[in-house]
Amino acid sequence: MKLVKVLTILFVMVLYMSCVNNTKYKIFQESFNTIGINLASPKTVVVIPNEGCGGCISNATRYMIEHIDALNNSTCVIFTGIKDLKLFKLQVNNTFLNRSDVFIDANNELFKGEMSSIYPQIIYVEEGEVIDVVVFKEELLNIN
Repeated sequence: MKLVKVLTILFVMVLYMSCVNNTKYKIFQESFNTIGINLASPKTVVVIPNEGCGGCISNATRYMIEHIDALNNSTCVIFTGIKDLKLFKLQVNNTFLNRSDVFIDANNELFKGEMSSIYPQIIYVEEGEVIDVVVFKEELLNIN
């Protein structure tokens, strides 16, 4: 009898956690739509905030500038949390910012509420759906 109760509690917890994650992921998907990103093509989305862990942000930005071509159009980059767009454009290579797979979240949609992070993030997409969100690490991107 105890085993049944324990299994029931575990089942309810797993069900609850899956609902919480799906809700968070749907918030990301809605924000991507607002920004104008079609999730049918990229397999990963790198979100880089302009405020937060300075070293993490500069490393992620540098890495993406240097390796975006090696990612074979499977990754797009979104910069968010930008307060001074003119200053930001002076800090980041304009050629990079003008690419079709690089976006600026002008309304800071991804820097609000649950989605806000002081660390760059990698968002994995499968069949147009967000399936996971992790903190950016270079080795997590699939460079071919």
